[in-house]
Amino acid sequence: MKSKLAMTAMIAFATIAVLTMPLAMAEMGEDKTNHNKKHHTQVDVTDFVGEIQITEDTNRQELKEQITVTLSEATASFPDAKKAKLGSAINENGEKFVVWLVVESNYDRETHTGTKYIHVIDAADSSNSATVTKEIDNTDRIQKKTDRLDQKINKITERLTTSSDNPERDVLKAEFLGVLTQLRNAIADGEIDTTKELKEQLKDLRVQLKEMKGD
Repeated sequence: MKSKLAMTAMIAFATIAVLTMPLAMAEMGEDKTNHNKKHHTQVDVTDFVGEIQITEDTNRQELKEQITVTLSEATASFPDAKKAKLGSAINENGEKFVVWLVVESNYDRETHTGTKYIHVIDAADSSNSATVTKEIDNTDRIQKKTDRLDQKINKITERLTTSSDNPERDVLKAEFLGVLTQLRNAIADGEIDTTKELKEQLKDLRVQLKEMKGD
């Protein structure tokens, strides 16, 4: 866990480069912003007032110099945190502050539901903090993904019922179908690591099928 958070520290200060952007550019609460604000996250927090306020006239260098809370200090009370990064907190008055965002979550792979806890730590005062709770419900998203894969699997299965002039390619397509089926099941079971590995396998198989088709 410490190694993951240490890696985050290496890119954390790059986030400051985008903290001075106007508030109107993003109003999605805890979420990643558009392409122009990559790596930047902001959270709506009621009744929060931080030490480092961001305004349209904020100087980037002065902003960086005000950050006194380190990554290790921000995450000290959250040993199970899955990620932590610099971002911004916006209160109900539209005031924006530099903060550390430390994320913990409980997720049930069987139900695809859970809870995310976003701990907001003032970047200049670690004792000034708040927690935003968000419910996670991926049931619809997972269902749509598995439905699309089921359709693709059925199409490939139908094609394999008829032999082609290239038996070797048919064998490769059958292997592709097997991996695709594994991917479908991994997504349904919420097995993230397995899903990544299977996607890489499918990528390699696609390349082989394309090359074989060219032959």
